Amino acid sequence: MSATSTVPLKSLGRPAFLAGLLFLLFSACESSLLPTEETEVLQEQTGPHMSPNASSDVKRQVAALRRATARFHRTEAAQDAGYDLVPGLDHCFTNQPVGDMGYHYIDVTALDLVLELTHPEALVYAPGPNGQLHLGGVEYIVPAEAWDAENAAPPALLGHDLHLNAALGVYVLHAWVWRLNPAGMFEDWNPAVTCE
Repeated sequence: MSATSTVPLKSLGRPAFLAGLLFLLFSACESSLLPTEETEVLQEQTGPHMSPNASSDVKRQVAALRRATARFHRTEAAQDAGYDLVPGLDHCFTNQPVGDMGYHYIDVTALDLVLELTHPEALVYAPGPNGQLHLGGVEYIVPAEAWDAENAAPPALLGHDLHLNAALGVYVLHAWVWRLNPAGMFEDWNPAVTCE
């Protein structure tokens, strides 16, 4: 049989046909993890920190981060993986008129001096119009005092230094990989998110 030959579907048999159908469905679902409009908006994101001129390494890292966090669009999946709201930080973070963040589901076991690209310390969920939560991005968090005791420079990831949140005593970096942030992919506050 030549490489361009076709095989009639009925000759494949039921298991092969079902396997092929599942493959096609999975492929279609994987490419549509986000609504089409949101996908197009993310492709157009050109904030001051993530532009079409971003390095190919950063673009690859963002793609890897999206693949790793795609399973967390539902908060139940995040909770099953060890992420949850933490008392005292269990509110919708707001800073209007600059923008809001949303709710932070944190994996407290990951709050250490190690930054893992595909295992962020927090998942950030933006509230929807009916109170539903949508995965908007991630946050990397490193305890500042412990980091500074061993390092002269702040931690860095995705081509950016984490910055100090003095009120919480941690270095942080947001990456809005699932929701457009008009201020920039790596900015803390997102004008497109509202806690109201």
